[in-house]
Amino acid sequence: MPKTLSKKEGATTAVAVAQPAVGVVGEITASDLVIPNIRIAHKTGELGELFEPGSIVLNGEYALLGCRSDDRENVKEDPVLMTVTNAEKYYKEKIAFGGEEAPKTARTLDEVSDLGGSLEFGADKPWIACLKTTVCVKGDDPAFFPFSYNDETYAFATLDFGSWSSYNYAGKQILTASSLNFQDAEKYPHGLAHGSWELTTIKRSMKDNTKYWCPAVKSGKINDTEFAEWAATYFAQ
Repeated sequence: MPKTLSKKEGATTAVAVAQPAVGVVGEITASDLVIPNIRIAHKTGELGELFEPGSIVLNGEYALLGCRSDDRENVKEDPVLMTVTNAEKYYKEKIAFGGEEAPKTARTLDEVSDLGGSLEFGADKPWIACLKTTVCVKGDDPAFFPFSYNDETYAFATLDFGSWSSYNYAGKQILTASSLNFQDAEKYPHGLAHGSWELTTIKRSMKDNTKYWCPAVKSGKINDTEFAEWAATYFAQ
């Protein structure tokens, strides 16, 4: 029997699908919901003004790793425990940092080619491979982790490995696990959701010796099938 699945305190169901509150009518699907994001704070940018560089931040408000700039005494050093519930590889145009125009994206290499781009090093119109994921993250504060499973609280968020370094140093590890560790659909019917990851950040250097923070992932324990089902299907359409 699947265990009790709930958002805070509520219904018990075998497969938890996001449901609107009483008084909301119409066909509500996962595409109608706004899911928080997870980003890394750097020295520059909006997050860098609020959080210490290298911090992993949930929805621009809550430090999962690291700390706020005005709360340096409460640094969180433990890796962020997460389960990847969905992953989508895509391609993105590589543009100069700080550009006003948003980079173009594509789902296939054929689309990249049609747009005049290439993944080859030194290309006139360079593109990069990226991985966008939805993750389930374990935490303690119910204000930021409103979903409960067996008396533990979680949050769902998007985590985009949208740079060359984040994709190559973290995204590829997740795709490798998908292909080599969880490819058996009979044994792992919910794919990546059967595995867990420890998410941290590491400082890397560019060719000009500029330092930047990059995500790093390390595989963790195997989730039981009941938790994998809950995490993978909570926002199923």
